[in-house]
Parts: sequence; C-alpha cells; structure tokens
Amino acid sequence: MRVKHGFIKTLAAAAILGGMSFGAAYAQESIDLLKGQTKFNIDPHHATVLLSWNHVGLSTTYAVIREFEGALELDPEKVEDAQLSVSLKLGSLDTLEKKRTEDLQGPRFFNVASFPTATFKSTSVKRTSDTTADVTGDFTLLGQTKPLTLKVKYNKASKSDEKLLVGFDAETVIPRADYGVAALTPMVGPQVTVKISTELLAATE
Repeated sequence: MRVKHGFIKTLAAAAILGGMSFGAAYAQESIDLLKGQTKFNIDPHHATVLLSWNHVGLSTTYAVIREFEGALELDPEKVEDAQLSVSLKLGSLDTLEKKRTEDLQGPRFFNVASFPTATFKSTSVKRTSDTTADVTGDFTLLGQTKPLTLKVKYNKASKSDEKLLVGFDAETVIPRADYGVAALTPMVGPQVTVKISTELLAATE
C-alpha cells in the first residue's frame, strides 16, 4: 500500500515549520529529503529511553536505560514496509538511586546477569494519522517473547553537513507480569511505561 501524496505534503510542511528556529545550518528540513529505502541507525548521543511506574499510589518512579542500539529501514512512500529493530542493555538501567537500581538489575526483577538484553523487532506498521503509526513487533524480555505495539510519532527529517537525520518519539506500556516480573505487586505498579525519543542517522555505505 502506497502512502497518499497528502501524507508526504503534510509531513513536509510540519518539518519545515517545526525547524524554522534552527537557523541556516538546518535549512534543509523536509520529508522530501527521504528518498527511497534508507537505513538509519540510532544516534546514542541524541536518544533517550525512559521508564516509569507507579509506587504505592504516592509517586511515579523513573529510570533510564543508558546503553542501546537500533536500526530503522524506511521508505517514505512505503511506510507500512518499514523495519525497526532495537536492543536494550539492561545492565545500563539507572534509577539514580543505587539500592533501587541494584534491586531492579537483580534476580527478582530483570535478572540482568542471566538476561543482559531486551530486544524489539517489528513485524507490522499501521499508519494512524499523517504523522503517527502503530509499530507492532516481537519484544523479548527475560527470555520470553510477546507482541508489543509502539505508538510512534514522526517529528521531522533534516540534513546538515551532508548528514541525513530523522527524528521520532515513541511510547508503549509493558505489563511486567507478562514477562515474569511480578515482584512487589501491587506496591510497585504492574505496568511500566516506556517513552523513547530519538534521532536516527542515515547509515553510510
């Protein structure tokens, strides 16, 4: 299924308007920069993976995953054929509180010693608006693989110093008990919200 021409125009307008404040260095900002099938890699210097969950109904606890990598293959004319893969290094999880971080990395939660990574590999993409899509894939955590859907928002494409970049935000909710991580429920919330904001850099041949 090919993307409607209006989809391309809308993304182009959003990209141009959204980038006006960045000055001449980022003058080229448009979906038109994306031509044909292109492979992108996550830029780790401009990407964040943020986790959050409820704590006894009193507050929200946050954590970041500091080390990860991922790749996206995208043709703007065939968005539904896009392919996304991500690998998260759970040993880099950090809650900014030492004891809590060690507990989460330990055997009753993420058991990092035995399962050091979590992975996501897309299986389908469904556009939900001119700038959003549901990206469904296989998510593997603690050796268990289950379907998971990312709510993805396209931000813009830009080119500077011959570097082609594209930016996205994404969000999903993981029922942790589905992967055997049920410790301290319900004191620690049963769902973990994952928010991702990333820039991806076109791969060089």
